[in-house]
Amino acid sequence: MRNCHRNKPCGRQTKAGSSSIVHKKFHGTRKRACSSTVLKKRLQANIIVTYNTACSLAAEKHFPGETDVKKMKTINVVAAVIIDGGRIFATQRGYGKYKDFWEFPGGKIEAGETPEEALRREIREELDTEIEVGGLIANVEYDYPDFHLSMKCYRANVIEGELLLKEHEAARWLGKDELKSVNWLPADLSLIDELGKSTFASED
Repeated sequence: MRNCHRNKPCGRQTKAGSSSIVHKKFHGTRKRACSSTVLKKRLQANIIVTYNTACSLAAEKHFPGETDVKKMKTINVVAAVIIDGGRIFATQRGYGKYKDFWEFPGGKIEAGETPEEALRREIREELDTEIEVGGLIANVEYDYPDFHLSMKCYRANVIEGELLLKEHEAARWLGKDELKSVNWLPADLSLIDELGKSTFASED
């Protein structure tokens, strides 16, 4: 007598082979039951995926952009608000996607640097000038289309050098009434009103 194998008819025989017929029916029923269970599990999985997708779409509809913010790269930079005689030094970018826009000179904070160290290094590299870094004016947080900018802006005074343009294409000294006469980078523009209220007031 042989043992039964899963999903295969048993080889046992009794009178008129009736037991064999019954066993075939048993395994056929079991096979159909297993198939039904698999279909139910697949259906449940599809329902879960559909539900999660619907929730994501609903979140994006009610809170647009929030899902992208988590994926955006953050760039940490410093900027120098160099003041002399009631005027502020501004530079015009000569390269990259934002060429010809105006900005406060500065750049990225490298690993291991403090913001103040980074600012002194950047001004030395960009303008061949040594500066004294003063107090923090503002910490600007701004979302560009493909990255988030975190910019610390410091008051600065020239110690040594002539503010020689090594990377920028132009520069201007701007008085209080001239601050909005140039086409600022969006992040830098958000600082202009604050400068008008605080920086020039302290110079008076």
